[in-house]
Amino acid sequence: MSNFPPEFKPSMDDKVLSMWLISSSDTDLTYQRPDGSTYVLEIRKDKDDYYYTPEQQMEMKWGI
Repeated sequence: MSNFPPEFKPSMDDKVLSMWLISSSDTDLTYQRPDGSTYVLEIRKDKDDYYYTPEQQMEMKWGI
């Protein structure tokens, strides 16, 4: 379930960090807000657009 309200739209201040063109009708856009937080817009054919906050993966520094 999305943690964004159904009427949510990206702000003009939000910048696109990456765009994955999976197919001609499936796309993921990662946005960054001015405060540095990110969210993803998932566009799929025959489905409503879906916004979510991506999970962050920690970088492990093993000192090797």
